[in-house]
Amino acid sequence: HPVGWMPPMASTSDPAVTAIVDGTAVTLSHRSAAVLEALADGTVVSREQLIRHAGLHDLSQRRCEGIIVELRKALGPDAIVNVRRRGWRLVTPVEITR
Repeated sequence: HPVGWMPPMASTSDPAVTAIVDGTAVTLSHRSAAVLEALADGTVVSREQLIRHAGLHDLSQRRCEGIIVELRKALGPDAIVNVRRRGWRLVTPVEITR
């Protein structure tokens, strides 16, 4: 390899994490998995908590909502519910594997 060459780093959006939902394996991006892990205990999580717990400081607040949409597509439309003026809550049991 040339001097100064470094191996390419995995993008934070690379699919790398698997979640098991109703016995079905679903591949998630690192960011989606981080958001899912922030929601994993089933309590209501605000946007600010989601940004902090999932390490999304480099994204806009609206992008967090986009990740929720991605998770709903992957896990099912009813897996994550909105709690008006408070945030989101995971209501479907999900097992995260690495």
